[in-house]
Amino acid sequence: MSDPAGQGAGPPQQAAEDRFITPEEAAELLKLDASRVRSLLREGRIPGTKPFGKWLVDRAGVERLIDEAWNTRVDEQLAKALNQ
Repeated sequence: MSDPAGQGAGPPQQAAEDRFITPEEAAELLKLDASRVRSLLREGRIPGTKPFGKWLVDRAGVERLIDEAWNTRVDEQLAKALNQ
């Protein structure tokens, strides 16, 4: 039986304006300068795309980077505390 409301057909698509942020917004999240973020985008170290000549940064990718950095710091601090 079909679902007339379209519910249950899978996860909702994330709106493009929510999925992507500007390099300046990413810089705020990452506590970096926007020019450094653009450099990291060019190097492929931050996920993003450049349609129409302007960078769009993948918000979820930036959030993963923040999580990974946080977890690494916590792991390093825990290891240091355990070795004292």
